[in-house]
Amino acid sequence: MDNVATITINDSPGSSQYALKMDGSLWAWGMNYRGRLGTGDDADHHIPTKIMDNVDAITTVKDCYSAYAIKKDGSLWAWGENTHGQLGTGDTTDRRSPVKVMDNVTAAAANDNLAYAVKKNGTLWAWGENTHGQLGTGDTTDRRSPVKVMDNVASITATSDHFAYAVKGDSSLWAWGNNSGRLGTGDNTDRHNPVKIMDNVDVITTNGSSTFAVKKDGTLWAWGWNLHGRLGVGDGSDRDSPVKVM
Repeated sequence: MDNVATITINDSPGSSQYALKMDGSLWAWGMNYRGRLGTGDDADHHIPTKIMDNVDAITTVKDCYSAYAIKKDGSLWAWGENTHGQLGTGDTTDRRSPVKVMDNVTAAAANDNLAYAVKKNGTLWAWGENTHGQLGTGDTTDRRSPVKVMDNVASITATSDHFAYAVKGDSSLWAWGNNSGRLGTGDNTDRHNPVKIMDNVDVITTNGSSTFAVKKDGTLWAWGWNLHGRLGVGDGSDRDSPVKVM
């Protein structure tokens, strides 16, 4: 196809592709189990099929059959699997076509069976599976509708292993959910509420096992699992707190 702005691929399980064109139209093709293409059916599509117009961003997650789109008017839409209420529609019914979830959204992220949204006023909202407290709501109860987690959030980073990070407007980094030494809290205890990790953070990235943060002064910090020396700290020992790399 022509005039494509971005492409998103969800290759597990199966393979589904989404393309956002320059005119804001969203197209999908590939595996369509539980309606994750948003085409209104469960049939696989062998050629791109138009889903909706006026889309600004698309979010999918590996190992999950759900997808999310933010329209240019700030509305958030979801479709696909909804076993844990991860679509935010107030129930557990799968949706084969996009359904509106909320308004005034600037960013969205998702991981296994849950999703997060940052609103224009900086509030962070979460919904879906909450087995390890990964919603940040202070408990382990699943939520079928969006619940407010915290204020003054600039960005949200979700992982595929039930934990998340948020950078606030003051550049402080916060984490919560499944730990196993990967949150950077100095221990292995799961957190059901956001916990502050460090200050002056500019960029963060994670693969679900190891996490890296670039501070505003240009220093690089790492923590989490260190198999094969992936943290860059000179050995193969895991780190449960941030360590300066370079």
